[in-house]
Amino acid sequence: MTFAVSTDATAQPFVHLQCFQNGALVLRSWQNWFYGDHIFYLARPRSGRARGRLQALVENWNSYGKNGKINVLASTSFHANA
Repeated sequence: MTFAVSTDATAQPFVHLQCFQNGALVLRSWQNWFYGDHIFYLARPRSGRARGRLQALVENWNSYGKNGKINVLASTSFHANA
């Protein structure tokens, strides 16, 4: 899975991917978007099909928001059914 990421807010954005099945978080992964490959590899479950809601967040780890949390610059959600 790949994403197109562009921001002027930081030169070092991270992408945080969360995958949910039946409302439960089943996978969480981060990848820097300023160095190396820009591909997420998703594991297939041992049984059944891989399906559920995915949420991708573009984060600025150099600038913290309220309460010391990582500053989320943008997000999108989509459905996977493989």
